[in-house]
Amino acid sequence: MTHRQLVAAVNNEEWRAALGSVQAVYLQTDRRTGWHYVGSAYSRKGASHGLLSRWKEYASGDHSGGNKQLRNLGAGYIEKNFQYSILEIFDMNKSPKEIIDREHWWMDTLGSVRRNNDEVPHGYNSVAERENSDQHE
Repeated sequence: MTHRQLVAAVNNEEWRAALGSVQAVYLQTDRRTGWHYVGSAYSRKGASHGLLSRWKEYASGDHSGGNKQLRNLGAGYIEKNFQYSILEIFDMNKSPKEIIDREHWWMDTLGSVRRNNDEVPHGYNSVAERENSDQHE
């Protein structure tokens, strides 16, 4: 879905219920460049908002979710050029470690990790995001 559709979804009661009841690995695609950003949404410490809480962050504010590369693009660019997809859905009982492992698999599969020595980068995920294992609770 486009950014406009994402905003509509997180403000729609039925979509909110659906997005809030699942955890997921998702994909953001820059339609202008073809670059990818792979992210995950999982509930921590009993929170039950799943994908909804993550996508609400992308629907408002600077739309970066805290990613430096996305923040540098600016909200206007993201609103105009980004689309959002769900790669995998998990029930609310799946552990964060299992979801992060799948997120990393998707990063590797789609080549979304931007490394400093890439001659032609094609992703917005950072090496730190890919290598981070501290999140495995």
